[in-house]
Amino acid sequence: MVAIEMPTSNYAADRVFPIVDFDGSHIPFPDHSFDIVFSSNVLEHVPNLVQMHSEIRRVLKPGGYALHVLPTHSWRFWTTLSAFPAGLQYAWTLEEQLFPRRPISLDDLKRAVVAWYNAGKHVLAPFKQTRHGERGNIFSETWLFRPGWWRKNFRDNRFDIVDEAPIGLFYTGNMVFNEKWSIERRRRVSHVLGSACHMFKLKPRVS
Repeated sequence: MVAIEMPTSNYAADRVFPIVDFDGSHIPFPDHSFDIVFSSNVLEHVPNLVQMHSEIRRVLKPGGYALHVLPTHSWRFWTTLSAFPAGLQYAWTLEEQLFPRRPISLDDLKRAVVAWYNAGKHVLAPFKQTRHGERGNIFSETWLFRPGWWRKNFRDNRFDIVDEAPIGLFYTGNMVFNEKWSIERRRRVSHVLGSACHMFKLKPRVS
């Protein structure tokens, strides 16, 4: 098994196992190298999906599979909404710094100014949300992240869908409930609010 990642990734400094750097376009391995190519929450960040799909087909052995886990429109929708309470939650953590004890010293006053600035920044941040991936905007991503959009994309790029299923967990891109919600509860909630991710098992189409 081998993992690849761009050296400019936001997580490049947090690697905990060996990773091969690549340029984001060309998978640095010979033809027919792997039985399985797996990605998790990656394809939505790839600018040139045609090139990436072509590379995946190239490095797969005959009879190999591609497995992709992708965020859903439910994840995009609830992530957008949950940013508002998440901003308020963060501001609340600064409560003691926002209201310094009397008598107020100059240092306390400076800390309070900084705290109010940080609190305001996080409360207003949800109004300036941007897109998560490489296509569309924060609103159109709710459409672009649908499993149906990916089905068409895979088929257009010469992959047949062998199997697919929701992951069956509800979560957002924010930490509103954090550890207060167990895995089991997130499973139950996903039946109502939607699964955060959807998995596809693909096989290259034989032309």
